[in-house]
Amino acid sequence: MAERRIERAFPWHHRENRMEQNGQKRGASYWCLVVLSVFIIVIGLPLVPGGIWLIALGGSWYYVFAGLGLVIAGFAMINHRTWGAGLYFVVWLGTAAWSLWEVGLDPWPLVPRLFGLTLVAIGVLAVLPGMRRRAHLQSREA
Repeated sequence: MAERRIERAFPWHHRENRMEQNGQKRGASYWCLVVLSVFIIVIGLPLVPGGIWLIALGGSWYYVFAGLGLVIAGFAMINHRTWGAGLYFVVWLGTAAWSLWEVGLDPWPLVPRLFGLTLVAIGVLAVLPGMRRRAHLQSREA
């Protein structure tokens, strides 16, 4: 009974246990994906309530959408869904468009708006092959 509750709350947990039983180990790419996904979720979580507060003050809706996009992308990536990486890049493109609209082509104000998300985007590109491989293995197993 407790096993089923854990499986519903953390669907990747049961799949990972099956993969280990079949001789497939959790390697460095798995742990990099988990750390990166949790990091993306942690970045997105405070943006949502902060963005709601900003909307209440008459500000931009960007932060709510970016926060929701990052949280959803992080949870999708931790479940080996490659569309999570695609959603991350949609958020990145939205951030780039919003930044250009807000400050223009002036490089100094653009750096703090894009640098951090770009570094994380490089990490997403780095874990994408491992995520695809694991998703492929899981689809063959099902």
